[in-house]
Amino acid sequence: MPVSEGEVEKVIKDQGKLSAGIDKVPDLIVEKCLKFMKKPRTGICNASMEWGIFLDVNKLCDSRTFT
Repeated sequence: MPVSEGEVEKVIKDQGKLSAGIDKVPDLIVEKCLKFMKKPRTGICNASMEWGIFLDVNKLCDSRTFT
């Protein structure tokens, strides 16, 4: 199921304002650039799911979620 630009926008806006992701770019900066970044980020998410290629950091999960 593809991710929409609206879903990507919601995730970005719901992040902490001073936190930084694996790219070390603070979410405050990402949110300010949201209108330019949501389309490429959506494409990256969808391509990753379609091709089954994920960064190692994205493979981590809390196994308690599945029990």
